[in-house]
Amino acid sequence: MQENISGVRVIKALSKTEYEVKKFGAVNDKLTADEYKTNKLTALTNPLATLILSLGLVGVIAVGAYLSAEAGTVVAFLSFFTLILNAMLGISKIFVTLSRGVASAERIERVLETDERMEVTDRPAGNPDYKIEFKDVSFSYNGKENNLEGVSFKVKAGQTVGVIGGTGSGKTTLINLLMRFYDVEGGAVFVDGKDVRSVEGGAFRSRFGAAFQSDFLIASTVRENIDYFRGLDEEDILKAVRCSCADDFIEGLEGGLDFVLAQKGANLSGGQKQRLLIARALAGNPDILVLDDSSSALDYATDARLRKGLKEYYPDCTKFIVAQRVSAVRHADIIVVMDDGRAVGVGTHEQLMENCEEYRQICTVQSGGDL
Repeated sequence: MQENISGVRVIKALSKTEYEVKKFGAVNDKLTADEYKTNKLTALTNPLATLILSLGLVGVIAVGAYLSAEAGTVVAFLSFFTLILNAMLGISKIFVTLSRGVASAERIERVLETDERMEVTDRPAGNPDYKIEFKDVSFSYNGKENNLEGVSFKVKAGQTVGVIGGTGSGKTTLINLLMRFYDVEGGAVFVDGKDVRSVEGGAFRSRFGAAFQSDFLIASTVRENIDYFRGLDEEDILKAVRCSCADDFIEGLEGGLDFVLAQKGANLSGGQKQRLLIARALAGNPDILVLDDSSSALDYATDARLRKGLKEYYPDCTKFIVAQRVSAVRHADIIVVMDDGRAVGVGTHEQLMENCEEYRQICTVQSGGDL
């Protein structure tokens, strides 16, 4: 049901309503059958318990009559038997509840025992002249096959690095390693000459401002979505809004920054969401800005204004921009071209047009052959 509700537009657009109805019916029928079987067994508990209790009472009376016991003794035995059996029934209910609780507790325990803290260890320092340095980096998600292999490039403070390449080429993986969501398996990633594995995670990531591919918005005001409970100054929020070109639509909202968004920002368009997410990333005046394909829904004019705003409002911020469009990275100081987990080209737009075949192909395809 949750999948169908969240994807209702896609289901209708692909004319798969009937298919989803049948799929839901099959799953619902199976759930109904399982629930019926469970409830049938549960429903037998009380009648069986009553039957046992009644048979037990009859047995007590019969034995008492056979032994010619006194009436008071028989009544006492009846009371004892009833108390004992009711206690046993209570214990049986405890076992049912306990079995459910144990199953749930095991799942919760696995989550609570997961240590999200990555080990901080002393590592050899890199070159402090560079803000970001990837040095012969290799990484694998499954521990068998490398998703990145031998990636190396250097970025100075205040520069913009653009990352471009095909789907699955390793662009987002670079960000995951830069922000230490994962640890490299070979080589090293340095920020300000320090190996990211030698810096405590919380303090390290506080220097970043990031907008990812699949980011989220909360059901709250525009201001609170940008601030995200960091207690930022109003001036910083407004500067971020102007730089991200979000002021264009925020001024038209009822209440402006106090406009309340629906869950997941459902009352905003795709481009408006992206501009709001970029504003959130910028509002904290980050030392390093990471944009992971976060301008894909912007038109070319807005994208150009965003790049101009970044240079104007955040000149000292080092930008790390992952994009699918050449226009989003061609003016970067350094462009890294990824292909199948390798950096097949590193340089400026002009340099790559001369010596990187993959980059020329991307430019040719996106420009329609008009370079």
